[in-house]
Amino acid sequence: MGRPMILSMSGWYPSTKQSCIKEIESFINEQNIDIKNCISTIVPHAGWYFCGKLSINCIRILREKSTDIKNVFIFGGHLSTHSKPILETFDYAETPLGELINNKEVLKFLSSNKEIEKLEFVPDNTIEVLLPIVKYFFKDTQITAIYLPPNNNTIKFVEDLYDNFGKNSVFIGSTDLTHYGPNYDFYHSDKNIPPIDWVRNVNDKNYVDLLLNVEDKKGLEYALKNKSACSSGAALGAVTVARKNNITKGNLLSYSTSYDLHKDKSFVGYAGIIY
Repeated sequence: MGRPMILSMSGWYPSTKQSCIKEIESFINEQNIDIKNCISTIVPHAGWYFCGKLSINCIRILREKSTDIKNVFIFGGHLSTHSKPILETFDYAETPLGELINNKEVLKFLSSNKEIEKLEFVPDNTIEVLLPIVKYFFKDTQITAIYLPPNNNTIKFVEDLYDNFGKNSVFIGSTDLTHYGPNYDFYHSDKNIPPIDWVRNVNDKNYVDLLLNVEDKKGLEYALKNKSACSSGAALGAVTVARKNNITKGNLLSYSTSYDLHKDKSFVGYAGIIY
């Protein structure tokens, strides 16, 4: 079966081919990083209005600095610490730009793994909003969509995945950062610091610094303790791949918040990191 486009109908990203291409190309900029090759990236997953530029340019750079790619792994989140990984088993994913084929070789490899759940698809934004971007930059490259829980078992799972399929693959971890304010029932205690400054310069920055230093377990621990990410398992997947490649430092392409565009008591942080 096909993985349907659900969120395009409610404005998360454009629903037609022409409008989708136009919006992607309007977000493309000249940002770059001074490394020769890329293997993984961490990107946000809100609607494109809020963080499309960040996700699009991270995935653009991932494509530009990788060669002979045969598979794109997309790690989603929104799972609990007690969850198992969830493998999406759809035949193809629909996007406004055409279909993305699910890699049958990877599906077959994971089908006997009793430590993961298998579902045709999950109606969740962490993967869907990235699919048109992947289609635009990676064309007919096959994909694998897996939701990763925020626990240490994810490290071994991704290490095994990389050992078997890391060659000619790239990896995308999808997470937003701190969700602050009444919409999320989350506040900070130090009222001497304005909420937006605390999120930017403390709660998000401390987590982003750990991700940039390729600190897998410490990053996960910090995110869970401080609620600094909604999908830290997905970020952990991208960091694990970087560590497997002996990468010791990530590259922060950009950081922003929804508050930058819509000043409200509730807001969310976003970061784009490339390894």
